[in-house]
This record gives sequence, structure tokens and C-alpha cells, in this order.
Amino acid sequence: MVANHSSYLDWIMLELLFRRKFRRDLTFLAKKKVFANPLFRWGAANRRIILMEHPVSSVVMAQCVKALQCKEQGNPILCLFPEGTRSQTGKRFPAHNGAAWIARATGVPIVPTALRGFWEVWPPNQAIPTFERKSMAIRFLAPMRAEQFGSDKEFIEAAMNEVYMAVHTDVEVTR
Repeated sequence: MVANHSSYLDWIMLELLFRRKFRRDLTFLAKKKVFANPLFRWGAANRRIILMEHPVSSVVMAQCVKALQCKEQGNPILCLFPEGTRSQTGKRFPAHNGAAWIARATGVPIVPTALRGFWEVWPPNQAIPTFERKSMAIRFLAPMRAEQFGSDKEFIEAAMNEVYMAVHTDVEVTR
């Protein structure tokens, strides 16, 4: 799964949705520096997280591939934010190719996932979320396979284009 990254709420809401609605665990790729914050270190204590430093090492990439190949938990789900960091403005950052490389190496499709309204609720420059009533939506788009694209860059750009088209258009909320 690849998603736009605009708020601390991104991983929190995805985790809640998957655990409660789908009864599934997610594995996240996260920067080590995020765990300098005691609140996030505590919140991540019982989560599946692969820690990384920038630039991403081949060891981290191997851990991601291994996580997807581990069938003990059924079909594992790896969640990546290809932009690599939260957007300070809500605007799109260039995507890194790692998710496309992992998908190509494992044969697992990428599911583009649009997170809408999260930046408005908790932008990076705010210490706590807004408590005003705001609309948020998570939209899972059609899976994409690496074989459809010539290069990893083309693959990840196409996936993130789909995500941002969904973020910036009206999203039907289904329950």
C-alpha cells in the first residue's frame, strides 16, 4: 500500500481502520528520527515497524521484502509513504522509488491509497490535532502491478498521480 503523507494521523488512522474493520495488522516503514518523540515511540511500541535512516539501505529494503513474503500472518500488508515525509503545505512531494522496487521484487501489487482531509485536521506545524469537525476519508484505489510500467520511477509516479487525483476530487464515503 502506498499513501500520501500529510499528517501524523496518516499512520494512526490506517492502523485503526485495519485493526478494527479488517482485523489485519499493517507493517509501516518509518524514519528512526520519528522515535525521538516519546509519544510516538510509545504509540509504536506494539506495532510492526521497519525503522530506516535516509538514504534507505539495502538491509531495510530486504526487511521490507521479507515482511511481504512472511505468510505467517496471511497476506501481510506493508504501508509506505513514498514522499518520505509529511507535507508542510498539504502539497505533493516527489515520490521515492522504493515502494515500486519492492513491488517488482516481490510480485505484490501496489494499492494506491488516498488520505483526504488529514492535513486539515493535524498539519505538521500544529502540536495537537484540530478539534473542529472536519471531513476525513480513506480511499483504496485499484491495485497496480509493476509489469504495467517500464521503470520503477514511472510505476511510483503513476500510483501517486492516482492518489493525488483522488485526494483532490470529491471522495464518496462508503460505510
